[in-house]
Amino acid sequence: MIYSMFIPGLLRPPMLMVGTAAFRKMEVGEMMVMVTATYPTSSLQEVMKVTTETMKDKLPDYMKVLGWYTGTGGEGIESHTIYRIEDSRVAEGMNLISGWLIRYFPVEGYKVKTEIVAGIEEIGRIKG
Repeated sequence: MIYSMFIPGLLRPPMLMVGTAAFRKMEVGEMMVMVTATYPTSSLQEVMKVTTETMKDKLPDYMKVLGWYTGTGGEGIESHTIYRIEDSRVAEGMNLISGWLIRYFPVEGYKVKTEIVAGIEEIGRIKG
């Protein structure tokens, strides 16, 4: 899976997501969840308003934000947030994330995708 991170002066430079430091910090008994959102630039102010309100919510102890990346894409703006959630609390964490994302649904053109992802080290541990 290729991941793009915004760097001023470059348009969508590729970066291997599975090789990032965030994923190297993953411990046994944890899951990574990546939320990818796209929206038109005309909705930026509304997205920032919702984001500011959402960030006031305290993150539970079983969950950490490992990275928040924003860049430009075909839909306007792309935003990626990576969460680390304890295995035993994944359902609870996903419900919490879903509750946050519902706040964005009224934003014009807002689209979102949530995925459970793994780092290259975790993929290497899988035996076929």
